[in-house]
Amino acid sequence: MRAKGTAAFPVKTIDNWTTLSAALALSLQHLAWVHHDRDKMQHEIRLGKRTVYKSDEPLLRVQQRIALIVAPTMKNLPMDVQEAIVAYRENLCPGDLLKELAGTAQRLISFDIRKFYDHIQLPHIEKALADAGFASKGGRVIGKYCVVRRGDVCTLQQGSPASPAISNLVGARYLDKPILKWLHEHYPDLQCRYMRYCDNVQLFLYEPEPEGFGDAYKEYVHTLLQNGGFKAHDWASISKNNPHRNMKFLGVVLNKVARLEKCKIDSMRAMAFNMCIDGWEKSQKKFGRKTHIDKVMQGNIAYVRTVNEKHAMWLDKLFQASKALQRMNVNAQTRERLRNQIMGYKNASETVQEYVDRIVAAV
Repeated sequence: MRAKGTAAFPVKTIDNWTTLSAALALSLQHLAWVHHDRDKMQHEIRLGKRTVYKSDEPLLRVQQRIALIVAPTMKNLPMDVQEAIVAYRENLCPGDLLKELAGTAQRLISFDIRKFYDHIQLPHIEKALADAGFASKGGRVIGKYCVVRRGDVCTLQQGSPASPAISNLVGARYLDKPILKWLHEHYPDLQCRYMRYCDNVQLFLYEPEPEGFGDAYKEYVHTLLQNGGFKAHDWASISKNNPHRNMKFLGVVLNKVARLEKCKIDSMRAMAFNMCIDGWEKSQKKFGRKTHIDKVMQGNIAYVRTVNEKHAMWLDKLFQASKALQRMNVNAQTRERLRNQIMGYKNASETVQEYVDRIVAAV
């Protein structure tokens, strides 16, 4: 049996276990059992630094049906708030939306909500569901099936199928609505786009940042989150032409002249340099993959070129030089002698072909 839709069972009528039972098409006995043994039905799983909780089937069934009635209530929020929320939305690909709407941004101001789920408690859930059309008591009843006990408090269960929809509504009440209102009241003419993906908040500016805007925005957000029981961290303000940092959202690089993360470019450079010094066969063994190392390097260069042409040229110089040395069957002793010559790949005045010709001539 499937939970009834909101059209057949308006969420406003859910205000106790009896009406919740009817909405979820589950017996009162089942709801009472799960409510009593909820803590026993949640099992902690460590995933690196994250902790999620797996639900046993009886609790999972309740949470799945709660998700079915909570998710559609997003449509009850103001349109600008709906458009700001890009996580866990039906028929919405955040990456495609980002490329369409945010690719021309001049500046990105971003921050994360520190341990978002761990700070969402029952009062947050109750008020957020009320904003979406639920009765206050109904939000409290529903919330009790979607939280996990952590010490003396109960917080939103990470791993519950109902949690994504609930976290969207909580974020809408405590972040999206007030931030959008503040932007409209204080900077009504500012060309910008506010977006939130779960606990990651982004503000894209399509014009030069007004004087004092960054500090005012940050101060307002800190106060707003503190009043709601949340904290912000990992603040970043990155311009489109920043030469050292990627302006990224959901893995999409927005400022094409940005430098790749140091660890990534260093790893690629080390691979290409070792191909020159050690030769392809030895480098392939170090690489330890079935894919041919030359194919990997070609892919690396193509990817880096979409982000930063300078770094792509560095890699291409090393790769082309390694190919020339490979064709000439240069021995290890000669390759070592060429080390200092090879190290000159960063010379911006030297083209790839000039660099390769210089290395070949030195053999």
